[in-house]
Amino acid sequence: MMVLLSRRSLTDMVAREQIAALSDFCDGLMRPDKCGEFEPIRTPFDPADISKPIEWLAQPFGEFFYQKGRPIHVSGAMWNLDRGLDSRFPSPLFANYWTVHFDGKWAKKVGIEKIEGFVSEMFRLRRLSATWASTPQPACPAFTGAIFLAMHMPDGWT
Repeated sequence: MMVLLSRRSLTDMVAREQIAALSDFCDGLMRPDKCGEFEPIRTPFDPADISKPIEWLAQPFGEFFYQKGRPIHVSGAMWNLDRGLDSRFPSPLFANYWTVHFDGKWAKKVGIEKIEGFVSEMFRLRRLSATWASTPQPACPAFTGAIFLAMHMPDGWT
């Protein structure tokens, strides 16, 4: 599982960048088959026209859910936790929230190096090392394995 929290506001441009990065990485390796503004996820994902997913995500409290494969290999969500300018309460510090769940068998099949590359690119990391654990995880029994990531942040990051 990958979780990305960012202070970067989810404008139309940022939403486009994030959805395109997910779709285009490694020639579409993680490109969703289906997406939606809410669950259940039923809308076919069209990489040539991502205007609707951008619209869903860029609005305050916007959401973009996605999945790939049958059975599901990659799934997740992006949330815009920004409350908007007219809110009585401030937005959280990290208003851009993104999760990706990788099926363990699928990740092992495509190669841990590709998963490392995806996570490194999304986090803009200097170096990332990953190890494979073949035991099922109690928190997520649908996934048959776990990938443990050790992140090495660029110099100056805390």
